[in-house]
Amino acid sequence: MLQRTVGRPRLQMGDCIVLAAMAQRLSRSAWRSLVVSPDTVVRWHRQLVHRKWAAFGRRGRLGRLPVSPITRGLIVRLATDNPTWGYLRIKGEVRKLGNHLSGATVRRVLHHRRIPPAPRRNGIGWGDFLRAHSGAVLACDFFTVDTVLLRRLYVFFFIEISTRRVFFACCTAHPEGPGSHSRRATYLGI
Repeated sequence: MLQRTVGRPRLQMGDCIVLAAMAQRLSRSAWRSLVVSPDTVVRWHRQLVHRKWAAFGRRGRLGRLPVSPITRGLIVRLATDNPTWGYLRIKGEVRKLGNHLSGATVRRVLHHRRIPPAPRRNGIGWGDFLRAHSGAVLACDFFTVDTVLLRRLYVFFFIEISTRRVFFACCTAHPEGPGSHSRRATYLGI
């Protein structure tokens, strides 16, 4: 009768944090006597990480800023007066005048006005270059891992382009902290 009248206990976020911290130290046999399942603890952790990082979300207006009609006219005039200029060259010229745009914005404005892109230059393309030098090229990047204690760890790794072999470099909580640059240089042999 008690089970029918009293529902499941509603846990506050503080209770969840305490249970999650205690669950980290429990043995498998002790898990069975716990009121919650391991999946529930993992879900709580996911929610905590989401709450922590959602507070740092973007505020204000979302989306790209509109391009003023004057800037649009300038982009069109530069493209028509200089037909060999590409998107990046036009972007650079517009930037000199104080308007910070991306090459994609210039492309969008010109595409909207049905102005074709500049002709392709002769020479090796980026894809051809990478294929020719893939044996000597390494790429590097970070990815992040959120721990149980809500700390963010940054994992730095390299990938060999030709074989796609991954090399672990380091894992740190402070990627810009003292010694991080020297660790990367040591790994590269510089």
